[in-house]
Amino acid sequence: MAVSRSPAASDAIKDKIIMNNAALPLEDFISIFGVDIDNELRFNRHVSRICKTVSLNVTALRRISHLLNPQGILTLYKSQIRPHLEYASLAWSSTAPTNHSRLDKIEKRALRLIQEANNPCHIDSLENRRDDASGL
Repeated sequence: MAVSRSPAASDAIKDKIIMNNAALPLEDFISIFGVDIDNELRFNRHVSRICKTVSLNVTALRRISHLLNPQGILTLYKSQIRPHLEYASLAWSSTAPTNHSRLDKIEKRALRLIQEANNPCHIDSLENRRDDASGL
């Protein structure tokens, strides 16, 4: 993978990396420890994958929330939703603000479920936790 925002960068090294007399194909992205890194370091693919996974988890939580007490909803949020939103966030925190807002919208859906269950606990928003982790 050639990491550059210039389209000419990939063309410059294409077919020049050879192993066992065969040119290795260039990839548009790689996945390292569950973080999708694209060749322009924009992390759009990674954030899209997170949004899809978390959205499905929030929908599942919404569907079973009537069967759970407030503590059960909170426990499922902390174990099945929050880890996806925060995993390796310092690595991809340089993504565009639109990607951050996509994640924030999904988190707000989950937090509404917790509030609707009349759970008295306070949960810091994802934005606050990102700022704390980055030292702002």
